[in-house]
Amino acid sequence: MPLLARAPGLRCPHRAHSNVLFTKMLTAAAQAAGNNDQHQGTGAESATHSETDTALADAFNSVDGSTNWQQTSKLKLNFPTFHTEGIAYSQDHIFLSAVQIIEPTTKFPTPQDGFDRTPGKGIGHLFVMDKA
Repeated sequence: MPLLARAPGLRCPHRAHSNVLFTKMLTAAAQAAGNNDQHQGTGAESATHSETDTALADAFNSVDGSTNWQQTSKLKLNFPTFHTEGIAYSQDHIFLSAVQIIEPTTKFPTPQDGFDRTPGKGIGHLFVMDKA
């Protein structure tokens, strides 16, 4: 499975509701696992970290539907991953969210109540893997 650099909250339009849920699940799971990427400090160290956070946030905010993605690595998984939605890392774990599609969406001839298709049905999965 290719790993891509991906911005939080980037959604497939026909699954917006599931992507928001999975983004929240991944964020909560990574935080619960003790993601130690947050630094606390004083003086110049804090200022540098704050500037880095701002640059990263600005980079994520520039992502849109036409952003070109670059494969950074591959991870072979020996189990069905279904339709993967997102990935997050903590110090010790990898979190992968996926949807097992039970009933695909069906496109409407014309939009109904603001939607262009049926919601479909599926089962959400959150796979938690040790990095070691």
